[in-house]
Amino acid sequence: MIIYTVSQSKPEINLQSDSNLTVATIEIDFFSVDIDTILVLMDECKALLHCYRGDSIQGCFLQNTITNPEEYGFSGNQQYLVYITT
Repeated sequence: MIIYTVSQSKPEINLQSDSNLTVATIEIDFFSVDIDTILVLMDECKALLHCYRGDSIQGCFLQNTITNPEEYGFSGNQQYLVYITT
């Protein structure tokens, strides 16, 4: 199972002119009964999102990755910093 959350979103401040950028922190949580599935999903997600640019997304950058054992399997989390043109 994969769940994503926008945990933070704020306008980018620029003192020289009006900025139309918003900076968002996206967290993606992964859950599985085995660690190998978590690691594959996290690698595939990173391959798709890290350094992505397109449409209103000016840049998407992986900031943090963690994995944890859980009671019934494993979990993983990735945080991305996303620059969005509004």
